[in-house]
Amino acid sequence: MLEFPNQSFVGKTLAELGIAVDVALTLQTTGFEDRRGGAALRGFSLSEVDVEAYVGQPWVATATDGWIALPEDGLTHVRVYGTFPRKIGYYARDRGVLSISDAVRSSTSLPAQIVGLTDRGLIRVGMKADLVVMSLDELRDNATLFDPHRFPSGIDYVLINGQLVLEDGHPNGALAGAVLSPSNR
Repeated sequence: MLEFPNQSFVGKTLAELGIAVDVALTLQTTGFEDRRGGAALRGFSLSEVDVEAYVGQPWVATATDGWIALPEDGLTHVRVYGTFPRKIGYYARDRGVLSISDAVRSSTSLPAQIVGLTDRGLIRVGMKADLVVMSLDELRDNATLFDPHRFPSGIDYVLINGQLVLEDGHPNGALAGAVLSPSNR
């Protein structure tokens, strides 16, 4: 459990709390009144074997349903900060489930192609310059379930639309991004 008014519940699995109807009712009736179900829970329904089986497929695009999350917002999901470093650093470099180039392609040109972004995802003349300069040996996703607001390590520079937004691993305050929609892509 990630968040709950009774701190003795936080950090425990449902199995540790005892999967029973009375536990579910307790969570709902003594939890946060402004939250459906009374608590924030994280499901763990995929095994690492399953993840490795699909992560390396050439037709699997890497994406995240992540959102803008600020530390003052409280707990968020680790994928907000770590999806892409995990695929490239852990699954490609460390585990060898796919090549580094395939991990990058599945995070750049493949998702751009799928959603019809014809000016992104590749390094070519006329394309938007969305670029990441990383130290592959140092690339790590550092977010955890209980400390999710941790930036990955090993990302040195980021350019969005050709504008530098991360320098020497630190955000510079530039806001170069834009919401992409069918009308403005």
